[in-house]
Amino acid sequence: MNKDGKITADDRTIIGNPHPDFTGGLNANITYRNFDLSTSFYFSVGNDLYKHYMFYTHYGALQSNYSKDRRDNSWHPIKNPDGKYPLWATASNEGDEAANHSNSMYVEDGSYLRMRTLTLGYSLPRNIVRSAGLERVRIYAQVSNVFTLTKYPGLDPEVRTTSQLNAGLDYGAYGQPRQYILGVNISFQ
Repeated sequence: MNKDGKITADDRTIIGNPHPDFTGGLNANITYRNFDLSTSFYFSVGNDLYKHYMFYTHYGALQSNYSKDRRDNSWHPIKNPDGKYPLWATASNEGDEAANHSNSMYVEDGSYLRMRTLTLGYSLPRNIVRSAGLERVRIYAQVSNVFTLTKYPGLDPEVRTTSQLNAGLDYGAYGQPRQYILGVNISFQ
């Protein structure tokens, strides 16, 4: 960073920003006769995430296992000169700089587009519903967390935190599950 030709502590700089440049969403509803279709999208662009889980999955912190990614993609002067991770170290000398100090390898773009919900519904004809003494009966099926488009390699780019102090830190928490819901809405007269 300081252009003196040597990599030292003077080359340190702050990188990454957990705050998105912009976020947004889109809701769409279509109705045709008694059918209705609705969807909800959400996106986040320009935020960076810190992959803290790599401390455990790639560097054996707390005596955990190593990932296949680390095993197969570590640099080696003969076997893998284009490796993306530092030279493999054994448990006895696991002190490589990448594991013990924050660096750019831990920071990734966290931008994503997620379809949060997709709902298809059908409202029974009013003459049938009214004869039963009801105002409206709608049957629907919904899928949540339909898909996520992202280049982020972690489990979920929508990192959930309990505090703004942890914004952008990915500890490897389980991603949001896909849910399938069947339901009935009944309106009485």
